[in-house]
Amino acid sequence: MKTTPPTVYIIDDEPAIRDSLTLMIAQENIPVMAFESAQAFLEVCQQDYSGCAIVDYRMPEMDGLELQYCITHYFFNRSWQYSNQC
Repeated sequence: MKTTPPTVYIIDDEPAIRDSLTLMIAQENIPVMAFESAQAFLEVCQQDYSGCAIVDYRMPEMDGLELQYCITHYFFNRSWQYSNQC
């Protein structure tokens, strides 16, 4: 199984915050990926992803705690598939 390098995943619905965090982390030569919503992250998230997530607590549709719940289920239950309901 191919694994991705440890990456910082930024999930925030505010473009200015998302862009500034992405820029600061990238300037340190740390792999970083940014997403505008929890759903956008979950749609591309793979079980071989490693690293950490910086997540906005207050986002529309799915907040940071709900995203954490989905990530936990995804990584600990290999049969789980992303859906809009997690």
